Amino acid sequence: MDLLAFRADGELRRITPRRPLLAAQRRDRFTGDSTLDDFVLLDVVGEPFVIAVVNRGGALFQERVATRRGKRLKGPGIGHSLSVRARSRAQTSNSPQMFTLDIHPLAAMRPTHDQDLPMSTFIDPVPQDVADPTTDYPANAFAFRYMLPALLKEPGRRLLEVGVGQGAALSVFTDSGFEVSGFDIDHACVLQTQNQALALGLDAERFTHGDLREPASYRSICTQGRFDGIVAMGVLPHIADKGSSLQNLLDLTEPGGQVFIEFRNLLFAMSTFNRFTHSLFMDQLLHEVSGPVRDAVNHELASRLRMDVPGSIARSADAGDDILETFDNPLTVPALFADAGFDDIRVHYFHYHAGMPYLQSEDPVAFRRADVALEDDSSGWRGMFLASAFVIHARRPTTSSSDAR
Repeated sequence: MDLLAFRADGELRRITPRRPLLAAQRRDRFTGDSTLDDFVLLDVVGEPFVIAVVNRGGALFQERVATRRGKRLKGPGIGHSLSVRARSRAQTSNSPQMFTLDIHPLAAMRPTHDQDLPMSTFIDPVPQDVADPTTDYPANAFAFRYMLPALLKEPGRRLLEVGVGQGAALSVFTDSGFEVSGFDIDHACVLQTQNQALALGLDAERFTHGDLREPASYRSICTQGRFDGIVAMGVLPHIADKGSSLQNLLDLTEPGGQVFIEFRNLLFAMSTFNRFTHSLFMDQLLHEVSGPVRDAVNHELASRLRMDVPGSIARSADAGDDILETFDNPLTVPALFADAGFDDIRVHYFHYHAGMPYLQSEDPVAFRRADVALEDDSSGWRGMFLASAFVIHARRPTTSSSDAR
């Protein structure tokens, strides 16, 4: 049986049967329709929820319950004080409203993904207002939606976040049962993350200052050994010597553990039709072509592309001599991971763009919906050109030469 939750305001969430988010006890003594699987007794901590129970036949049933700190509250719509029951299709006037996953209006914005199954394993990190173009695009949330089921398939729950930023991802992983530690090169970010950790009831000392390029700087968080999973969003694009940093990541990873490392997609420039496209052709594809040919191509591209966008990406940061916001080729980056000692290396694309970014202002709503829909692309290749970022998902072998260190 799969579990979904619709918040009282209509937000579709996945829920996980792990403390402290909730405790779920499945029973086999349901005395109703024999075609149903069972019913679920839930003790949910948090805001009012509509609990949706999905039976193996694919029908989705909902019943409104209100909860606070694990205790059911009396209020409108509460049909059962101790249980949420799956109902048969033969509904009565007092039965909960029934939807099927393919017709519920929110289901269109939350399609089922192969990597998401079973859906009872985590809260969907993609926010309710994902289709609202006035909000920031939740790119990392789509990456987390890919990471969480892969991490949850394995028994270990020690997770390291490299580059914790302001602690925005802490609740995403702690709500799924992970014991999170992390470090960041920015002291101000570390302080914000520590405050966020305290607000979530976590040990603030598990988050410290550190530089991935300098293992001695983050040694204090490694006292309990290596980590079962490592996530690094927005870190490697700021590091010039990626090879040594990947080796450091391998050393931090438990044998058999997984890493999810984000990169900016160089090939995305093929579909932006702006000055990045010009740079891809002139600096990457045609850098060894003769002068007259380059001049002709340069003139043609400059006349056809939006060379005025985007604006300068040069930004200052405490990153030494590294080039900030570097773009990397998803066809060549996996070899860097193999050279560092990782195996089972996969590329997952995210942060899709339905057309040239400079066109989005013409119809923000339509473009945002199209962007979101593309996040579920299953072609295996469109993300290579339509996604501005990708995650390398790799595993440290259970035995390697590094184990002897």
